[in-house]
Amino acid sequence: MNRLSQWTSLGEVGDVLRGLWGRLAEEQLAAHGPALSTLRRLNLLVLTRGARQAQRAAGVVEALAGTHPARTIILTEQVPGDRLREAREFEGVSGPAARVTVCCFPQKLEDADGLRTAVVPQAVGAGVEASACYEEVLIPARTEDAPLLQSFVEPLLLGELPVALWVPQEPDCTAQDFRRIAALADRMVLDSAAFADPVRGLRLMSHLILEVGGRTTLGDFSWARLTPWLEMVADLFEDPDYRSMLDRLETVVVSYGSEVVDSEMLAGGEEQLGPAVSRALLFCGWLATRLGWILVGHGWRREGEAAILEMWRAGVGNTPGGTVSIRLQPHRCLPGEFGGLETITLEAGASAVGEVASTITIRRTPETGVCSSHLRAGDREVELRTMYMPLPSEEALLVEELEHDAADTLFQQALAMAAALSALPGSRNLQV
Repeated sequence: MNRLSQWTSLGEVGDVLRGLWGRLAEEQLAAHGPALSTLRRLNLLVLTRGARQAQRAAGVVEALAGTHPARTIILTEQVPGDRLREAREFEGVSGPAARVTVCCFPQKLEDADGLRTAVVPQAVGAGVEASACYEEVLIPARTEDAPLLQSFVEPLLLGELPVALWVPQEPDCTAQDFRRIAALADRMVLDSAAFADPVRGLRLMSHLILEVGGRTTLGDFSWARLTPWLEMVADLFEDPDYRSMLDRLETVVVSYGSEVVDSEMLAGGEEQLGPAVSRALLFCGWLATRLGWILVGHGWRREGEAAILEMWRAGVGNTPGGTVSIRLQPHRCLPGEFGGLETITLEAGASAVGEVASTITIRRTPETGVCSSHLRAGDREVELRTMYMPLPSEEALLVEELEHDAADTLFQQALAMAAALSALPGSRNLQV
């Protein structure tokens, strides 16, 4: 992997990029290396706080370069103790500055099939080894620079490519400075797990979708982490033998663990441990919207450490309507153990046509990552499905979110319902 970096003023970034690419091409030629082929799929704008978080974000972006090469612009708010700037690198630089980096690594050209090409310095034939490259512009910003960030970024964007905005920490969704940056993006990726108050964070994200939905799609790492659970539940009820249980559900229990947010991605590098309640609410929001359940005006109540809520399901055929009890049960696991959902239990009552009361339990074992589902119907117990459910990396989550061009209707509906659930009376009982 070849990498070149240089500090410069913001106004000179374009010239410095061209110069670095030229130097890199000469080095490749002198070393008889693979042809230099710069493919860029998107503009990736990253908002971070502090040098440690910026460094971690840069590592994630580098890991994506093979499949999502980008012009990456990292705006990082400086915090006490940062050492992003060194005097010898700033000789002759006045005003806002940036560290410009270009990087290449060997790759078969067909590996990049389907990528939109912004710049190709040297064309090479299919199947020939080339260098996949990306470029990064790191802009350290002071707090007082906030009103100027849009003007820092906009001239650096490649106009023919889409713009994705990734914010690994909690953004100030109500700040005008953030909204101006968000207005540049075609897609915005947040992480509700990183919000200091994850319950309030769901409401903020839901409002944000309403405000930017016409021009910007929104993704959430917590929703991406939830995807394997949703697929497993949906697959179970594709079986006609179990589908009727959905119309008879009476109780839904979601057990979730404490969630450790990556300390490198948090301001100050401090480890943060909190309940993964946002993911539990998103699951309930998804299930309720898929099955047409409605709120009945009652709020959350506390029973031990569990938070309990009733919703209403309509009658179907011979099955009368009735209430569904939703129970969110936190589990205080140790730091380093699997955070997020641990167990989902779906309990269905007996039917008027002879169907017995049944329970489906889906449980993930933290030590192995194996997730299994079981059915208990009367005296009968059946193992339904077992699958490996590993913890996704930050890189894998970002790749999944960047693959979405259109709005995710399922996510939007689940988020809107989760936000509504989080705003009900007694929602403080969710902060366990």
